Amino acid sequence: MSWTLEENGKIPVYLQIAQKLMAEIENGTLKEGERLMPERKLSENLHVARNTVKQAYEELCREGYASTKKGSGTYVDTSRRADMDEKVCGVIDDAIEKLASMGKSQKEIERMFMESAWRHVPDRERLKLAWIDCSEEFLQDTAREIADFCNVHADAYLIDEIREKPGILNREKYDLFATTINHHDEVWATVKHVVEGGDRIPVEKVVLSVSNETISNIAKLQGEKPIAVIYGSEWYRFSVECFLKEFGVVSPYAYIPVKSGIYELERKNDRYQAVILPQNLSYKDGLIREIQLLCGKKGISSFPFHQYADQGSLFHLRELVFRRWLEEGMAAENS
Repeated sequence: MSWTLEENGKIPVYLQIAQKLMAEIENGTLKEGERLMPERKLSENLHVARNTVKQAYEELCREGYASTKKGSGTYVDTSRRADMDEKVCGVIDDAIEKLASMGKSQKEIERMFMESAWRHVPDRERLKLAWIDCSEEFLQDTAREIADFCNVHADAYLIDEIREKPGILNREKYDLFATTINHHDEVWATVKHVVEGGDRIPVEKVVLSVSNETISNIAKLQGEKPIAVIYGSEWYRFSVECFLKEFGVVSPYAYIPVKSGIYELERKNDRYQAVILPQNLSYKDGLIREIQLLCGKKGISSFPFHQYADQGSLFHLRELVFRRWLEEGMAAENS
């Protein structure tokens, strides 16, 4: 067999084998009732583990393309697919009639079906996105937010990591990249020149906004007592400083590294009017949570500096992910 399998692709190898066999059954290369190649022989031909072929055959049986005869092997058997398809079509027809009776147009119904199918896409078929930013304090939280909202697998990278070792972006085959406005041009250039096929992969901008709760808490700060800002990275410290200046905070503020936070607050617990914390309480092995608990114990006001991905950015990104998912599905059908 002259199949090309992607060992590090987003689709598991067993599923790639199953999909290729399904295609051969549908185009008539493999005939009804024909015995499939024994697992051991196919695994040797494809240079994969026998268990991988076993999983592929189980997938064929599950999808109604084959059946297994004990002691004899696995055979092409599509007899169940007609019944399955008939039942599915009946359910879809009923749903379409109901939606039409509610005043939905044909185009609206088609869109709703496609979006519903996308939301229920199996985990293994989700697109892969790389999120790149400069502040480790926000990095993982933003990646999770994007993953949940856009129905993707999202890996997170620091911009400094990319500058030092740009080749790490080739660890996975990413369908798209996203970063903040500040880093977009740099990331776009890196993807274009380092990632295989990078000139065809979108690099999207995501706007990060400070939450209303954080703005409200900062607006309450006043007086001569300083504000303690707990930070881990210089990028985060710079971001907070820019925001405090932009917001017109007149109280003095002191920047305290995370590792020194507990010592500093224990030693000078009456010095600060408030403590601004990174939003991820598990950051730095849970030190932020410990500092928050200490503030409560000492009666010091504390709150997280919380940033989130702007809703407009997320909706735009989700629409792009949805379109690319549709395109990849059509390309797979035509291959």
